[in-house]
Amino acid sequence: MIDANQLRKILPQAYPFLLIDKVIDFEEGKRLTAIKNITANEWSVLGDAGDPGHFPEVLIIEAAAQAALVLYYLSKTDLKKSESERVFPSKITANFIKSGGVGDELTITVMANKMMDVGGYLDVTVLAASQKLAEVEIIYSVKRWE
Repeated sequence: MIDANQLRKILPQAYPFLLIDKVIDFEEGKRLTAIKNITANEWSVLGDAGDPGHFPEVLIIEAAAQAALVLYYLSKTDLKKSESERVFPSKITANFIKSGGVGDELTITVMANKMMDVGGYLDVTVLAASQKLAEVEIIYSVKRWE
């Protein structure tokens, strides 16, 4: 549905900090599903010859936040990314069940609990091979200036 080139126009992050590869499902104001493939040549994968490495939990949180930001922009703006608007995380809570590693395809599902023009909160579930890796709750605020 939305590929990496389109994501670069929506998100302020650039390589190597763009942590979602594509969006495969979207319902305006309600939900979004994004994909992140973890490869062996990721700059952030920790490991050595005997251990293929794992994807740091802090980057799973960042990927969840990026997917949440895409849901906000697709639902609340015209994708021109107004220069007078910024979205800030106010509080992020994450519970990790399992680690992700090389070869995993992360499925990041964002569910909007409440989305307003001034802020909101979202629940994010991160899966790998249908197993839950993490649950993330994101509360955000929107700042506008002229």
